[in-house]
Amino acid sequence: MGFGAAFSRLNPHIFARPSELMFQAYYQAHLFAATFLQPTVSFIPTPGAAPDLPPTLTTTLRLTMLF
Repeated sequence: MGFGAAFSRLNPHIFARPSELMFQAYYQAHLFAATFLQPTVSFIPTPGAAPDLPPTLTTTLRLTMLF
């Protein structure tokens, strides 16, 4: 299980916002043998693509098989 935060300064010639902030939390569950399932939730309160975009909440699900 983990939690992270990131802050990025953006290129002013490409993006309207000068920076972007992101928070992410995940949990990696061991299913069996060398197989893991990891759901992740990301929250971006200040999306860098445009200043009029609302805060964004996304989820992903990753299946990892080690061999």
